[in-house]
Amino acid sequence: MSLGSALMKCHAHVSKEMWSAVIGPACNKLLQDSEADVRLAVVGGFSSLGNSPEGKDVAPRLTEVIIALANDPKWRIRETVVQQLPALIANLGKSAEDVVSVCVNALDDRVAAIREIACCLLYTSPSPRDS
Repeated sequence: MSLGSALMKCHAHVSKEMWSAVIGPACNKLLQDSEADVRLAVVGGFSSLGNSPEGKDVAPRLTEVIIALANDPKWRIRETVVQQLPALIANLGKSAEDVVSVCVNALDDRVAAIREIACCLLYTSPSPRDS
């Protein structure tokens, strides 16, 4: 497990004050890392936040990273990004339009596994307008 995903998963075990003062800023710093794998680790752990206040805090900052990682040449990175979209859309609510477009664009991915995930997500996900 990487530092990024571990930080995202520890939200249930720390106080809101510690999240705001230490963990949230650390996640923000990792989201700005030049390595795609580091940013992906934070994104990959996002679904563990669920529909929590911490998830709503981090979600808007993930949008730009998600859009950038969705175009990464490594298909495993694109796959992980698409898998995290439902949690991100749930936390963004009505401001999820840019993220939904990532899912729609994944329908044209050259890797069949990514197209399949995107298709299933679009079929089963509620509309962000319903949030």
